[in-house]
Amino acid sequence: MKKKRLYNVLIVVASVALLATLLLQIKYMLEMRDSYNDQFFKLAQSAASKAKDIVEKEAISTFIIENLQEHSPLLEKSQYTSPYLNDPKLNEIEKLAKWGALISSSPFSSCPPWMQNYNSDTYSHTSISLDAQKRLTEAYFFQHEAISDIILSSIINLDNDMRPMCEKISHITLLKSLKHNLFLVGIEEPFVYKIHDRKEKVIYEMGPPYGIVGSEKNSIRLPLFDKIALGNASSGFIEVIFYEHNDYQNVFSYAIPSFISIITVFLLFVIAVVLYSRQQIFEKDRHNFVHNMTHELKTPVTSIKLASSMLSQDSIITNKERSKKILEAMQSEAERLFFLADKILQFTLINEGKVCYHFSWFDCTNLVEHALTLYRLQCERLGGSMEGYFEATDTYVNADKIHLQNVIFNLLENAIKYRKPDEAPILSISMTNPMPNVLRIAIKDNGIGIAKVDQKNIFRQYFRVDTGNVHDTKGFGLGLAYVAKTVKDMGGKVGVESKLNVGTTMIVDLPAEELIQR
Repeated sequence: MKKKRLYNVLIVVASVALLATLLLQIKYMLEMRDSYNDQFFKLAQSAASKAKDIVEKEAISTFIIENLQEHSPLLEKSQYTSPYLNDPKLNEIEKLAKWGALISSSPFSSCPPWMQNYNSDTYSHTSISLDAQKRLTEAYFFQHEAISDIILSSIINLDNDMRPMCEKISHITLLKSLKHNLFLVGIEEPFVYKIHDRKEKVIYEMGPPYGIVGSEKNSIRLPLFDKIALGNASSGFIEVIFYEHNDYQNVFSYAIPSFISIITVFLLFVIAVVLYSRQQIFEKDRHNFVHNMTHELKTPVTSIKLASSMLSQDSIITNKERSKKILEAMQSEAERLFFLADKILQFTLINEGKVCYHFSWFDCTNLVEHALTLYRLQCERLGGSMEGYFEATDTYVNADKIHLQNVIFNLLENAIKYRKPDEAPILSISMTNPMPNVLRIAIKDNGIGIAKVDQKNIFRQYFRVDTGNVHDTKGFGLGLAYVAKTVKDMGGKVGVESKLNVGTTMIVDLPAEELIQR
C-alpha cells in the first residue's frame, strides 16, 4: 500500500513539474513575441522615418526651386539702397561700419566672412574701394534677404497648398526609399502604404493588394511635413502596413522544437503512466488468478487427501463397495485437476503463440448441432431448455475444428455457469449471416448478465467480475480470454451484448463461404 501511494505521489509531482515547464515555455515565448514585435516596429519606424524625410526634403526643394524660378527676374532687376549708405551725416567709413553691423544682426542670415566683426578701423585699411564695397554689400544683403523671404513664403505656401498630398511627394522615391531603408534594418516583409489627409481620409493607396486595413499589430504611422506644419496639426500621415506580419513568425524557430520536446516528454510520461496503470491492473488480476486458482485446486486436493486417508482405515479396506466409491471419487477429482492444469497450459501456449492450428474448410452447422445436443441435456437436467436457430447459408469456415468447438463449449458452459440461482436456464444458439461471407454464431442466455462497466474487460486475461470474497462460481478468468484469442487467430472477432439481471448474448463472427468446391 505504501509503495502504491509512493508511485501516486511521484506521478502527481511529475505531472505538476511537466505542467510548470509547459507554462514557463509559453510565458517565455509570449515574452519573445512581444520583444520581437517591439524591435520590429521600432526598426520599421526608424526606416520609414528616414524614407519620409527624403521625400519631404525632395518635395520642399522642388517647391522652393519653383518659387525661386518665378522670382528670378525680379531678383535680377531689383536694386536695394540701405538707409545708412544714403545718410549724408555719415562719412564713407562710418557708412560701411554701420552696414556691416546691420548685416551681422540680420535675422535672415549671418553676414559673409569678409564682413564679420568689421568696424571703422578695419574698413579704413581695406584694399577694396569704397564704391565696390558699397555695391557688394548692397547686393549681398538684398539677395540674401529676398531669397530668405522666398524660402519662408514657400514653406508657408507648401503647408497651405491646396494640391492633394499625393501630388506633393514622389511615390517612386517614397517606395524605393521605404524598400531600401527597411532592407538596411533587416525587414523584408511585403508591405503597402497609404497616404491620409488631416481627416484620416485615404487619398492614395499603393498596391496591389488593395483594401488592406491596418491595425496596431501590423502597421505604423508617420506624420507628413510635421516639421514645417503651422499649428499642432500635421499635413496628414503615411501608413505603412505589413499585411503578412505574424506576431509569432520569429518565435516559431524556437517554439516548434521546444513544443516537440515537451510533447515528446509528455507522451513518454503518459506512456509510463499507462504502462504503470496496466501493470497495476495486471498485478491485481494476477493476484486474483492465484487466489482463485488456489481455491479451485484446494477442493480436489482436499478431497483426494481425505479419500486417501479413509482408504488407510481397516474398516474401509474390508468394505470393497465403499472402497470402490472412494476410488471413483479420487479418480474424478484427479481428472478435474488434470483438466484444470491442461486448461492453464493450453492458454499459456496460445498466449505465447506456440499453438499449432490445423485449419481446414468445414461446415460449421454440424459442429453447432453437436454442441446443441450436448448442452440441451444439461439445461433440461436443470429444469431449463435450449433451442437452435439455423438461418445461415454461408456456413463453411476455414478454422481449426477442435479449437472452434472449444470456443463454443466455453461460451455454453459460461451461459450455464452464470445462470440465476432461482431460475432455470433458458439458452439459444443461432447461426446467421449478418452480411455476405460472414457467419455469426450467437449464444443467448437468461443469466445474471454483465454490468456495462465490466463488458470491456471480460476478454482480458485473468479478469473476473468482482464478487468480493464470495467464491460460489468456479474459474480462473481464462475462458473468455482463450475465446477472444482463438477467434482472433481464426480471422474473426468476438463481442458481447448484455444487461445486468436480464441476460447475455455472446457473438462470434467468422469469415465464411456458402459452399466449398472440391
